[in-house]
Amino acid sequence: MSVGHLFDPEEFSAGSPASEPEAVLPDGSRVVTVLPDVSGLDKTFDYYCPPKWADQISLGSMVRVDLHGRRVPGWVIAVDAVPPAGVTLRPISRLSSAGPPGDILDLARWVAHRWNGPLRAVVKSASPVRAVRSLPQERSTGAAIAVSPGAADSLTDFAGDCVAHPGVSAVQTSPTTDPLPFILAAVALGPTLVIAAEAAVADGVVARLRKRRVRVGRHPYDWSAGLAGSVVVGQRSAVFAPLPARPATIIVLDSHAEAMQEERVPTWHAARVAIERSRLNGGRCVLLSPMSALVGVDVDRVLSVSRSESRSGWPAVELLDRRDEEPRLASTLLPPVLVERMRNADRSLLILNRKGRARMLACASCTELARSEDGRHLMVERDGRLESVATGEQRPLVCASCGSTQLKRLRPGVSRIAEETGILLDRPAVELTADSEFNGFDSERPAVVVGTEAALHRLDVRPDLVAFLDMDQELYGPRFRAGEQAMTLLVRAARLLNGRSSDSRIVVSTRAPDHPVLMAAQSADMTSFVSAELETRRMLGLPPFTAMAELSGASAEEMADRLMGVEDISVVGPRPDGRFLATAHDHDVLSEALTDARRSGERVRVVVDPARA
Repeated sequence: MSVGHLFDPEEFSAGSPASEPEAVLPDGSRVVTVLPDVSGLDKTFDYYCPPKWADQISLGSMVRVDLHGRRVPGWVIAVDAVPPAGVTLRPISRLSSAGPPGDILDLARWVAHRWNGPLRAVVKSASPVRAVRSLPQERSTGAAIAVSPGAADSLTDFAGDCVAHPGVSAVQTSPTTDPLPFILAAVALGPTLVIAAEAAVADGVVARLRKRRVRVGRHPYDWSAGLAGSVVVGQRSAVFAPLPARPATIIVLDSHAEAMQEERVPTWHAARVAIERSRLNGGRCVLLSPMSALVGVDVDRVLSVSRSESRSGWPAVELLDRRDEEPRLASTLLPPVLVERMRNADRSLLILNRKGRARMLACASCTELARSEDGRHLMVERDGRLESVATGEQRPLVCASCGSTQLKRLRPGVSRIAEETGILLDRPAVELTADSEFNGFDSERPAVVVGTEAALHRLDVRPDLVAFLDMDQELYGPRFRAGEQAMTLLVRAARLLNGRSSDSRIVVSTRAPDHPVLMAAQSADMTSFVSAELETRRMLGLPPFTAMAELSGASAEEMADRLMGVEDISVVGPRPDGRFLATAHDHDVLSEALTDARRSGERVRVVVDPARA
């Protein structure tokens, strides 16, 4: 452990050395260990707490300290520490706020080890966004929760049974299953923490609980609300919210969502952290999702909603098998059957995960692809010209091989499809991507929206039809979670359509109608898909049965070379994008190997449990 007066200037060059304080500590002061909030520095230092704060300081307290001539924030991670003999300590400069309590600091240490990242980043995620001067006393959650009895197979009774079981339960729901019965059943048992993938979902849960006169706090704004006895609702960082020192129930909504994973290193996953936290405090954890069992193998039981509940959450799913189409129709993404479906719908949403006018073009005369001058990059159509996204090179819409001006669009993007759709239907067709300002349909007349998957999250008006124009691109993507991620799109579409009704449907254009993902969605049976997916990953040695990390950056190759000589570590790469994959049978083994192989100053990004590997 380092101490407050010792510091290596080569590791922290800003500022000038501070003068040494007096060697004798004031009476009543306490020695604390501080983790500074300094990027790139993951060390701890000893300071003394002046007597005026001695009774207020505790584990997790947020303070400011002098570090090599600069005053920086930090967290107290040990109290009444014993520094090495003969050293001179500096005082902490300020007691700023309450912070993550001791049990959360222990959880943060586990997260930093499991996902091989700096402890500082995890503790920061667990800290309040504004100063908390004092912690509240626990009170009742509010009005008593009255649950009316129902049929033996009702959702309310099923939810009560799921929550009553100790340990970790993965509950496979339908896309539109109401999570409120599960939350209310948990509230009736004691402290409750609800984690949602999206802000809108969390806000909706808060509003519904308040209507039932349940005291609820929205994390992170009501950071300490759980200590006061309130139900805590928030997004992924809420998994670190402080709760009373007794077993609690953690409900994770949409545990399959990619938003549950932190994008910055360490790339922890909220559902997996929730599982660990529930086991540390002897509480319960309930994962709700159509694919909840894919989160990990460390669940105690897998349950499913009733068959009727599952079917009610899925609209009709129509598969357009394009294998036997006439050759003249094979290249279009808007076959006549789909055009007819759109004519019969008031509002249609077309999904294509390719932005722009075209992602691949070829000469109609000589069939050469439109590529950059060095031949290494495809060129796209943008603003009436060809452009290389990788190099910025531009030229007119002309074939560089034969000079022809006739180019075929082999992979049209949303901009081109929106143009073609508007012409075919004689209706407004609008493009909607993550960069668009438009969020809904034309208010005056029926319309068609063509967008990327961002449209499934941003659309503010419910359509009658959701069509996936190139689902095979998602089903057979170059990543081991391709099937899971394709199913996520279908789940989101089913939720947008609000489940089964006579006037809504999902249309999928595909040349693989027998793919397990499509068959499961059409039959509204996620159990078969999840079981098959887990068995495939088990046989191939893929997560969650294997620990995996992705290495990228300028020094990735050097780190990968060192890992290749480590027992029980396998390394694959480099991939075309220069990244490497390191795997091990156990996360402890992988994390220790990554730590040993890392060198100070190297530019390498380590992502454990990569979502898109």
